Amino acid sequence: MGISQAGKLILQALKASWDHFTTLIVLNLAWFFLFLLPMFINSITSDNLVWFLICVAASLFLLGPVTAAIQHLINQIIRHDELSVSEFIQAFKKYFWRSQGLVLIGIVTILLIVVNFTITSGSASFIMRVITGMWLYLALFWLLVAQFVFPFLVQYDLGVWTIIKRSAMLVVDNLLVSLILLLVCGLLTFISLFLVIPFVILWFTVISLMQNLIMVELLEKYSNGHSKEVE
Repeated sequence: MGISQAGKLILQALKASWDHFTTLIVLNLAWFFLFLLPMFINSITSDNLVWFLICVAASLFLLGPVTAAIQHLINQIIRHDELSVSEFIQAFKKYFWRSQGLVLIGIVTILLIVVNFTITSGSASFIMRVITGMWLYLALFWLLVAQFVFPFLVQYDLGVWTIIKRSAMLVVDNLLVSLILLLVCGLLTFISLFLVIPFVILWFTVISLMQNLIMVELLEKYSNGHSKEVE
């Protein structure tokens, strides 16, 4: 896929975000407040350190299932299906443990990369510098793969390792559009964190819609027989 085609996909995803602007705001607010609910409770109940750490752990525990459930609703938007609270609850239950697995693998992978990068970057050895560069490339590749793990989960209802494998295959076969998507998402993340309000009302759902829509569009070419099968 050329850069012009990749650009068209990104623009198509941004246009879809604009078309569903109000819905995305509601879903983003739901995502933000539901997974951070333990932290909000902590802020009005106690300043105890142990209780704070418990609330942090509870928020991390909710992050995966809430993310998966909201991603499921965003996938419903792409398919032009109706949204409902019952759909959210069913998705929350359905993807609960697999989403936990994806979040856990994501956190452990990033921590391992950061630790190993820190160890190797402190050496002046040429070999260690090469290894440090390899860790950077691995971090980039993992970020590219992570863009599609939840869209694959809610679109195809797959197991954790199958999701990671197919996301990796999709990235390798569509490296340019995956890189452009990551850059756009990174820019949106920077702007949202800098301005704060967009992070609360739009950041997650806009990025999720882009990831889901682009994944669906990329997989269309496999169903049309233009490339090797990924599904």
